[in-house]
Amino acid sequence: MSVNTTQTVNGLSTTTLNIPTTDFYTVSGTLELPKTGPVATQGPGGGAGTGAGGTVGGTGQMVPSQVVVTVNHNGTPIYTGAAGAKGFITGAACTAGDTLTVVLTSSENSTQADPQLNAVKCTIVLIEGFNLGEA
Repeated sequence: MSVNTTQTVNGLSTTTLNIPTTDFYTVSGTLELPKTGPVATQGPGGGAGTGAGGTVGGTGQMVPSQVVVTVNHNGTPIYTGAAGAKGFITGAACTAGDTLTVVLTSSENSTQADPQLNAVKCTIVLIEGFNLGEA
């Protein structure tokens, strides 16, 4: 019986997928990233921000999500996505007992959107027997 599982995780996290049988496995995912708002713009003369960017319709710059997905096979990276990408797909030839891990990280600091509790949602799909090279 082939493995075909789907799970959803919230927040920046590491998800371990245990491989039950020797075969090729494809791991893919879709991400729902935080809708980041404008940040305060620098004040006249290089001073503190004006604060205007924090209001609806503010004039500050939009801050894109910096979530990066890394997929590891037995601890070795096999895929690293671009910051802010909304999906990923990769695969590996695995042996029974191997692990694939999906790691969600962000370079944003704790005051920005990505690190906030449950700001990032990722749906991960693991499929046995589908080789991307044969598609």
